[in-house]
Amino acid sequence: MTALAAVVGMTKQAMGQVATYLVGAGYLLEDSAPDDRRIRVLHLSARGREVTELILERMTRVEAQWAQRVGSHRYAIFRAVLGELG
Repeated sequence: MTALAAVVGMTKQAMGQVATYLVGAGYLLEDSAPDDRRIRVLHLSARGREVTELILERMTRVEAQWAQRVGSHRYAIFRAVLGELG
């Protein structure tokens, strides 16, 4: 949780709440690490994989539309700048 929270800019506690919600909603499955039961190990459920795939497909279509509107070169620059900010 600590590493994931740092990546997304949340507190560990907030990330834990999000993970608990996603487990309850059926998007994630939760296990304990075999060598340390205090550690939560999270995996995408079948539902989580399906939603992730749908989101990626939709984002691919949206990005293609944006690139078409502003030109592929300008869109590539935009993506590079976003990468620098992240």
